[in-house]
Order: sequence, then structure tokens, then C-alpha cells
Amino acid sequence: MNLLTGIGVYFLIWWTTLFAVLPWGNAPDEEFQQGNTSSAPKKPRLLLKFAVNTLISGIIWTILFFILQFNEITL
Repeated sequence: MNLLTGIGVYFLIWWTTLFAVLPWGNAPDEEFQQGNTSSAPKKPRLLLKFAVNTLISGIIWTILFFILQFNEITL
């Protein structure tokens, strides 16, 4: 896997896992505020979720890299 392919695969893994990480820990606000929907999260903690997503994506990418490097699966 060359550098450009590695970056592209990492981006796809990161983007896919983002949708799995975003709903973690979301709870709607008990007090409805004007202008918000009733399902809007009270504290979305997006920076924490992006950091966790980056860590998970890095682990998945590393596993995939070693599988491809040792020719367990070829592209």
C-alpha cells in the first residue's frame, strides 16, 4: 500500500467509524429551548468524539495495514 492509498483508506475508515461514534453518550436536553428540536443533545462533546474516532480509526487502519503487508489479503 503506497502513501496515497494509505491516506485514502484511512479517510474512508475514519468517515465510516464517525457515524458509529457520534451517537455515543447523547442525551436530549430535559428543558426545551426555543429554536432547538426536542432531540437536540444537551452536550454533544464533538471534540472528544473526534479524538476517540481518530484513535479507533488508527487501530483499524494499523490492523488492515499489517494484514495487507504480510499478504494475508491482497488488493
